Amino acid sequence: LPIWHYATLPLRPTSTPLRAPIRPTTSGLHAMQFAVGGRVYPPPGQWIHVAERFRGRVIQRAAVRSTGDPRAHYGSLSAAQKGELILLTGKDATGMAVMGHPHAYFLLRPDSEGNPTRLIVWRRGEPFSGAEVDAMLEASEAPVAWESGAPDWKLRLVPLPDPTPLPSGFRGPSRVWSSITPFVPPAGRRRFRENGRLRAGESLERIAAKLLEAGGWPKPSRIVAASDKTVWVSLHETRQRRFAREQTRTPLVRPGFHLRFEFDAPVVGPIVIGDSSHFGLGQFGAAEEE
Repeated sequence: LPIWHYATLPLRPTSTPLRAPIRPTTSGLHAMQFAVGGRVYPPPGQWIHVAERFRGRVIQRAAVRSTGDPRAHYGSLSAAQKGELILLTGKDATGMAVMGHPHAYFLLRPDSEGNPTRLIVWRRGEPFSGAEVDAMLEASEAPVAWESGAPDWKLRLVPLPDPTPLPSGFRGPSRVWSSITPFVPPAGRRRFRENGRLRAGESLERIAAKLLEAGGWPKPSRIVAASDKTVWVSLHETRQRRFAREQTRTPLVRPGFHLRFEFDAPVVGPIVIGDSSHFGLGQFGAAEEE
């Protein structure tokens, strides 16, 4: 079916808190894909809100399944129950972020026309369990709003069959990788000196190279930053960031950059790095060599 048709499909009712699996699940599944449709697509700077809200809904449905309580949510779980969801949330029972990025990425992916028509939930290490898959399927049953105060601007998510190929360039392998969504350097880095000058080791290229090596990829032989493709994007809002935003009364937006990596030999992706990468920023796709 064409992508636009998915937006017209009816949604399943959500009155029953727990139910049997909606469909057979392929074993060893590392990616769940959803077609995305709507009357109005969000601008790229707002895509992260779709990923955040869908992820929140997935975690809520997983909490319901874990407890059997239809009113359950992540905050109501015990430490042991929170530990069971660590590969979805990326947080341990104390709220500390897990190291190594083993948890799920929620990636809104644009098509050839730049519209976010695919949402991919992907995890590199342990495949999704049947309970996690069911939580995602249940979470997809209601439309997702991408901007507060605009109730008509909602997107519908329709699960795609497990054998559906991932978008072209998602995994490679390729010697060249180029930005699909803006790359934002991780927060907390002191990129500039007190005199305003950039620190030698904190250029975009050096930061990206360090992140790639930390993720297990080789150091690129060449990194090119496109100065004419810088855009302002919203970041994932943690509890600390929300508090800071409320205190400063300023939106949580940062400049995002377009990078191109060239490696000496083909590497396998997906490559997703930088701030808010688990919510769709910093996606790279296999590209053709110049």
